[in-house]
Amino acid sequence: MTPDTALSVQLDAICGRNQYTQHPGPVIDELRAAAGDRPDVLLEAVGTWAGYFDTPETHVLSAAIIEAFPACEPWVQVGRRRHGTRHSTTRVLSPSWPTVRVGSAVTPQAG
Repeated sequence: MTPDTALSVQLDAICGRNQYTQHPGPVIDELRAAAGDRPDVLLEAVGTWAGYFDTPETHVLSAAIIEAFPACEPWVQVGRRRHGTRHSTTRVLSPSWPTVRVGSAVTPQAG
């Protein structure tokens, strides 16, 4: 993992851990401190997070991120687009794996 990726993961984790906060000031301070001299990584990570995860329950933090880091707005748009993208529901299982029925769930068993 590159240092930039590790930093991005750390910033995402800070946001996720604090997503329901009603007091975002300390979270913004923690994000700034964690990013150190890498505002480019900070803007991409928090902007994408704010755009993707903005819901009524997380809006306090999302709005605070956008206000504290206005240059993250292009990344907010990226997050919003990603949130609207449908993901494949195709199950990726090796056809050679046997399945075991547990209650009503089917659980793949590695062979």
